[in-house]
Amino acid sequence: MNWLEDWFSRLISGFAWMAIFIILFWIALILVLMFRELFSPDDRFQFREYMSRVWRRLLISYEAVSYGGLIVIPVLMLIAEEGVSTYGMSLVAAIVLSAAGLYVRRYAGYWPWGKKLLP
Repeated sequence: MNWLEDWFSRLISGFAWMAIFIILFWIALILVLMFRELFSPDDRFQFREYMSRVWRRLLISYEAVSYGGLIVIPVLMLIAEEGVSTYGMSLVAAIVLSAAGLYVRRYAGYWPWGKKLLP
């Protein structure tokens, strides 16, 4: 039973690391957005528009981290000595998050490149 406990703790750790990177990337994008709003020539503050931009930044950070994890984590697994044991569950988390993002995007009808690539 020890192997099962170890497997679940690594799986939860993989999702936690992905969530931490998503939040950190989102905070960086919000800081850029705040500086853009600070130095914009328009004096009016549109709260609804600003919150939609913040929401879009969250979605961008989610997609960038989950899709970027599919590229970066296998490279880290090859470079590190104990790569599979260290980054294996993070790769599983990246695959699950990418699949969930594609599933939600498909049924929400949001495809920025159009529907021509869909079957």
